[in-house]
Amino acid sequence: MAYMQEARRVGDELRAQGDLADNQEIRRTSDESNQHQWANTQRATEVANTNLASLNDANEKKHTLLA
Repeated sequence: MAYMQEARRVGDELRAQGDLADNQEIRRTSDESNQHQWANTQRATEVANTNLASLNDANEKKHTLLA
């Protein structure tokens, strides 16, 4: 009986260590994924702002020519 309880305790401890390691890896990969998402959003915003500035510049030149 004592052997079974000790085995169960060791098993529970190992399972808890594994769960902790899993949670740490999930957190690490989640943080990494978020960083990539934020970088992608930043690049998309920069491209959109550049395109909008170019469009405004082209419209201004068009109106100047028409005037």
